[in-house]
Amino acid sequence: MFKKAIKLSFVVSFLFSNQLFAQDLPMPSPMGTSNQTVGLTEIEITYSRPSVKDRKIYGELVPYNKIWRTGANKATAIRFSDDVKIGGSDLKAGVYAIFTIPGEKEWEILFNSNTEQWGAYDHKDEEVVLRIKVNSEESEFTESMLFYFDDLRNNTATLNLQWEKTRVSIPIEVETESRAIGNIESAIKEAEGQFRTYRNAARYYIDNDKDPKKALEWAQKSVDMDKKFWNLTTLSEAQAKNEMYKEAIKTAEEAKALAEEAKNENYIKVNSENIEIWKAKK
Repeated sequence: MFKKAIKLSFVVSFLFSNQLFAQDLPMPSPMGTSNQTVGLTEIEITYSRPSVKDRKIYGELVPYNKIWRTGANKATAIRFSDDVKIGGSDLKAGVYAIFTIPGEKEWEILFNSNTEQWGAYDHKDEEVVLRIKVNSEESEFTESMLFYFDDLRNNTATLNLQWEKTRVSIPIEVETESRAIGNIESAIKEAEGQFRTYRNAARYYIDNDKDPKKALEWAQKSVDMDKKFWNLTTLSEAQAKNEMYKEAIKTAEEAKALAEEAKNENYIKVNSENIEIWKAKK
């Protein structure tokens, strides 16, 4: 009986101990994520966010000229849905661990194919698929390490790492134009009769200085299917791109009249301004 009591006590104690260690507790360096669409490419970064906590970070806690896992706990991971360029160098779509070698003025950024790493001691040079150098700069104080995206364009963005009073910026370039045009052409093949699709295609070509004749063809198709003040505005701008200023003015006047009926101040203003510009070019 005594032995059974000891066994039962041990089991209860073991279960209680497991529950104690399994419970959710605040992490000293909590997980963070940053997601960004650049053009048509999805980028996601997952990392642990250590805090300064009144310590000197660079040159002490994080030594200069030594490899760093760039965060706490498991190595920071970044995922690209498509092939990209980092600092002008090609990087295939996929998931990579980010390691860095901080310097006082310049950092090395390493993209490693092995994402199941924790400390720098796990790092192997043969697993590095891309290595670039970027300058560091002084920034406003940031308590918890932060990755964020900035300077967004259709085909470029900047990934910034900021902590303590230091920021490094990593330039990213994606292929957007050929994919966007391919998507437009595919949509148009599947969307005969859908006037919005033609207008959107024409709008993209106008805004990005693509083939003006193709933009005019698509804008005209949209208007022929269903005439609205917004696709008439696009048609007028396509006509102007083709230096058909007389026709552009006439179309813009019609677009403006319909916009006035709809009480759309923005399109009234756009067409009024366009008409004045094109009158000077007739």
